This record gives sequence, structure tokens and C-alpha cells, in this order.
Amino acid sequence: MPYDHPNTLKSFKQSMNLDNFMSSLKSQEILCYLRGDICSTDFLKGMLHPMKSYILNFAQSLCDKVFEKIPRKLKSTSDFQIVAHRGAHQEGYIENTLEAFRVCAEAKIWGIELDVHWTEDHVPVVHHDEHCGRLFNHPEIILSLTKFSDLRHRVPQIPSLEEVVNELSGKLHLMVELKQKPSQEQEKVLSGLLANLKPVENYHLLSLTANNLKDLTLFPKECFVGISELNDKSFADYCLKNNWGGYGTHYLLMTNKQLQRHHNSKQKVAVGYINSKNSLIREWNRNVDWIFTNHALSIQQLGNELL
Repeated sequence: MPYDHPNTLKSFKQSMNLDNFMSSLKSQEILCYLRGDICSTDFLKGMLHPMKSYILNFAQSLCDKVFEKIPRKLKSTSDFQIVAHRGAHQEGYIENTLEAFRVCAEAKIWGIELDVHWTEDHVPVVHHDEHCGRLFNHPEIILSLTKFSDLRHRVPQIPSLEEVVNELSGKLHLMVELKQKPSQEQEKVLSGLLANLKPVENYHLLSLTANNLKDLTLFPKECFVGISELNDKSFADYCLKNNWGGYGTHYLLMTNKQLQRHHNSKQKVAVGYINSKNSLIREWNRNVDWIFTNHALSIQQLGNELL
């Protein structure tokens, strides 16, 4: 992926006065940081952190533009399973809200991805960030330091996991991403909320790090799915070695060889984030199991038209 695209780095050097700094960096160090590996210096990590999201978003956008222009014909006869990343949040709805999930159920989308944090009184709530600043202009509300009753009063749009499960389980497959490692008490709460559902059949537990899932004892490993933005080989190998249920990464980074390796081990494969007809056909033809997207309603409609 073009992390060292000259226009991207030029804009950052101009805005952050990093000419001397960037000229001294080794490309391998930059890639290590972007992949989430340990940086060789704290200085490198601190300086590159503001750039990471911009570079990754630029690379994602560039890939999308290229792949949507490559014409493809559907060859696969298998079904496709769309997962709405945080619900239908880039299609007129606020991410991770009941409204964003309900419209997915109405559109007969297969599944939703939702993010789980914990309140101060150990109530799992569905929200991506640790605080409520980005979506609701309340950066002072930190979920882990706020009781659920106070959160409900101040930001009623944030649902509890229990509300999502009660309303939408059975209508949508739940891809529940745990943003932190649950304590034993929290795991018991989580297990209780999902007790009437069947793991693998009705839900999976996702995480960007093995640490958040590996010590759970109340759930079968078959419902664990590792997710890596930049296809961390060590994490993919860990998922295979420990018989997790699946692994996912960016569609460009999931090679056919790696996809087959996971399938040979009876693991599901997820890719994200698909946003065009030709990209959908590409992953469909490759027999990718779960197609994550930020445009679930339109991608589902495209899939229906291709059937």
C-alpha cells in the first residue's frame, strides 16, 4: 500500500514542518508503526501518531478508486454475507445506534458490526470511542467513568448491548467487537446477555488484539475473530494456531494464498471495506465469507441486483 505516496508526505511535511525529521526516517520504521508493531523509538511513535489516520485513509481511498474502475463479471454461485460496519452509518444514520441497525434488518442485510465499551457500573454499551466527543460533542463524558443512568440521561442515542440483543438478535448476525479486555465480572455479564443466542450461528466476538479475547473462558474459541487493519501476519498465525473462528483485514492485503490457508483450516475470512460494485464482485468471486462495508444499504442492493 502506498504509505510513502509523495503527495501525502509532502502535505504533512508542509503542515507539520517535518522535512528534516522525515528525511532521517527509515521507511521500515514508518511501516512498523503503521502496522502497529513496536517502534524503535518513542520519538518516532509520538511524531507519526497524528499522521497515521490520514495516511491510512488516503491509502484506503486510493485503493477504492482503483478497484471500483476495474470491470469484473460475477462468476461465483455462492451466497454473499454483508456486514454493516457500525450499522448504516455513512448512509444518513449515526453509527452504532439502534436506528443504524434497524434499517439494516429492514434491508435484509446479513449482519452488523458493533463496538462495545463498558460504563463505570459494568454495563456494556455500543459506542466506538472511549468518550462521546466525536459523535455527540461531549468529550468530557468518558464511558468507563460514567454510570449508565447518567449516560442515558445525557446521551440517550447510545444503546446498551442488551437493547441491541433484545431487539435485533435473530434478525441480524451480531459481530461484537470488544474494545477492551473484559474483567471476569464483565465476561459474566456479557455471557449472560448472549445466553439465549448460539455462538457462531448468531454472533461472533471480534477484536483488534488477541489480548481482549484469549483469556475468555465462557465462550468457545470458534466464535472469536481477529481483525487487523494492515494484515499483521503474527496475529493471523495466532488465530490459526489457536483455532479461532476467523480472521479479517483490508481486502487488498488478503491474498488468495492467505485466504485459502484460512479456509483450509476451516476458518472464515472477512475483508473490509467494500464500497463499489466491482470490489464486491472481486470478493464475491474469491469466496470471501464476510464482506464488511460502510455502505451496507447500497452494497446489499448491488448484491441483490447481481443475483
